[in-house]
Amino acid sequence: MTRLTPALRERAIGMIQAGMGMTAVSRAIGCKRLTLYRLQQRFQGTGSTADRPRSGRPRVTTIADDRFIRIRHLRDRFMPPRASTGVVQGRRISAQTVRRRLRSFNLRPRRAYRRPTLTQRHRHERLRWCHARLRWRLNNEWSNILFSDESRFTLQHSDGRARV
Repeated sequence: MTRLTPALRERAIGMIQAGMGMTAVSRAIGCKRLTLYRLQQRFQGTGSTADRPRSGRPRVTTIADDRFIRIRHLRDRFMPPRASTGVVQGRRISAQTVRRRLRSFNLRPRRAYRRPTLTQRHRHERLRWCHARLRWRLNNEWSNILFSDESRFTLQHSDGRARV
């Protein structure tokens, strides 16, 4: 269940002080009776409905910042986390914070796969190798060759297929 906003807390205390029952107030506010009971106890003890200080370091990013980070990385799945460190409401946040937020949304980093592109010299050497073996016969010469490297190469750029 979500936290009560300060306005709802004040409204609930007003309803309780006006004589409404806990069940009626909980239905009107939309929260559990135990929440209202604890709110009333805290109000009687401190005279305030504000949250008490909590231990631990406060979060650097707000819920809206987290949502912005999530949407930004969903739009560009290959963007590294450090690219989002300076765009959150003008504040600097660490790349580790961005990684934590992405992990909380079950987003894993993606890396664009880069295959080695063939240079002109590589192409020339391959073509020369093929021309030298153009007239080989299957039962004589090719039976003595063992192909152990089955790498795929693209000539200009990555074709986006996964390596097998």
